[in-house]
Amino acid sequence: MLHKEQDILDWARERQILDATDPAKQIIYSVCEFMEALINWGNKAELEDAIGDTFVTLVCVANIGTDKSLAECKQISRTVKSLARDAWRYLDDYLKGRDTFPESVGTLVTHLDLIARQHSTTLERCVDVAYGNISGRSGITVDGVFRKDEE
Repeated sequence: MLHKEQDILDWARERQILDATDPAKQIIYSVCEFMEALINWGNKAELEDAIGDTFVTLVCVANIGTDKSLAECKQISRTVKSLARDAWRYLDDYLKGRDTFPESVGTLVTHLDLIARQHSTTLERCVDVAYGNISGRSGITVDGVFRKDEE
């Protein structure tokens, strides 16, 4: 298992995120979190949180209806800019009935790791930041998407 993966899975199970029958919504959420990382490219604190949040959403999508660990899925990175393309490709494949997981999720995690290292941080640090932010968060899962309570 990767860093904090079990903690994230426990958190997601408590909030019934993994009970979702349609991982496409979680994939879309992953892409949104990744886009937040791009928006915050020059702000290390926000970037760490966004990378970590993206990882959290990928752990969730990887475990909707499967017992596979993300560590089993990790593979060598191509380029940073292909992360969004790969995420959209996986979503498109999923919507067309083609199951390209675990290759797709493993590729996305590799991209996150590379982006973190390019910003003098680590994927583990980013996951710690994001998990620290979400661990006490409450909310409900609606149509397969976790909706946090207003703070």
